[in-house]
Amino acid sequence: MNELNRKAFTLAEILLTLTIVGIISSMTIPALLNRVSDTELITRWRKVFAEISNATTIIQTNYAEIDFTSDVTMRASYENVMQFIKKDLWRNISGVKYIWYENNNRQG
Repeated sequence: MNELNRKAFTLAEILLTLTIVGIISSMTIPALLNRVSDTELITRWRKVFAEISNATTIIQTNYAEIDFTSDVTMRASYENVMQFIKKDLWRNISGVKYIWYENNNRQG
């Protein structure tokens, strides 16, 4: 085969290129996916923190102080302002599992 007539890549060159691209993508894609998950988690926590911060400001404005003597009184203060509080709010905030709570508040 004459070198001057060759106008395309050989099969070996194409396979080598695809192999290199596959190896590089297999190393980078999982890292990118983890970064997206971390970004979503940070966004959710910022949203929840902002909601609780706003509720705290409203409580302090309307009632002058929050009673932190027990979980029940503190929760009652927030329930007056944040109508969407559910029974399991501290266990599951906006779809994010609060693992510390789970580990420290097991029944039995």
